[in-house]
Amino acid sequence: MSLRPLHLSALLGSLALAACGVGNRILGTVATPDQATARFVNATVTSLDLAKSGVVNTGNGNIVPGGAVSCFPVPDLVNPGITIRQAGTTTDLAGFAPRFSAGGRYTLVGFPNATGGIQFATVPTATVPSVGRSALRVFNASPTITSADLYFTVPGTAFGAARETGVVFGASSGSFDVPAGTVQVRLVSAGPVVTDLGSFVLAPDRSYTIIATSATAPVLVPDC
Repeated sequence: MSLRPLHLSALLGSLALAACGVGNRILGTVATPDQATARFVNATVTSLDLAKSGVVNTGNGNIVPGGAVSCFPVPDLVNPGITIRQAGTTTDLAGFAPRFSAGGRYTLVGFPNATGGIQFATVPTATVPSVGRSALRVFNASPTITSADLYFTVPGTAFGAARETGVVFGASSGSFDVPAGTVQVRLVSAGPVVTDLGSFVLAPDRSYTIIATSATAPVLVPDC
């Protein structure tokens, strides 16, 4: 078994995102029941802009690798008018075509493909954590990990049983009920190769997505 090198800034990066209040349920804009709510996470190696109807609003420009925008409402579910661009340009990137449903909550992810280009995924949030606990899932945005088994543990303890097997590149695991507090997250792929995503602090009564990407440190994002 080999250990894949990890980004030492994984925990610091996730804590910084949470500390800034980026896109959490309190600071994000609340959608009405006939709208959707979304946030965009940049898991690529380049800074990006999010434009709404062609306009890059304050807080949506120069989204750095590993960064995210606050949760925002999507009033028009059929023609949302949301596009992604390289930071500072006016050309929309191809392949970004999210689909929404009324009342839905979504994490939109930009991440690298196997040839270094940018691709996108729309990940709906369907889990509400149990009272006093947290919910956690992992999105596999690393083209170097074609498929992996997922483990959540108390930091420094044995693996135990996998929470989910075969989380393929470009897809999300299911969302799992976990104790609030600190959790260590590891992926095991063929070899076997262990990818330690790091330890993350989860608040009670909140659901989270970890974006596991080769482009940045793993990103812990509170779901909208």
